[in-house]
Amino acid sequence: MPARKTPGGYAPYLDGLYALNEGRWPDAARSFAQALEAQGDDPTFMLALGVAQVLAEQFPAGHKDLDRAQRPGLGGREAQLWISAAEAMSGSLIDPNHSLGGPGGQKDRPVVVSIPGHVAEGGSR
Repeated sequence: MPARKTPGGYAPYLDGLYALNEGRWPDAARSFAQALEAQGDDPTFMLALGVAQVLAEQFPAGHKDLDRAQRPGLGGREAQLWISAAEAMSGSLIDPNHSLGGPGGQKDRPVVVSIPGHVAEGGSR
């Protein structure tokens, strides 16, 4: 695929979007990481990287980048929803309060993730 002429990290970001669309999760994660290197801490690029890492089952890295995406002011619920998806897919909670049944959970059973109502309904905190 020929290189796209776009400013900063947008060329690798677009490559990452194409890779996501084609189900090439690790390729998408690499492209989004390149976009972040070129562009700096862009919360949209961090979110995209976190999503690609979760889909590639790179859960610790995905958790980290999804959490990072929320800090510089990325509002909305996308990162929170993907954190919940990552927790459910990996069986590992970032926040013990996300466990259905509370922080203690049941150690002998799979993790059941509770998505906060304001996230599921589309509101913000």
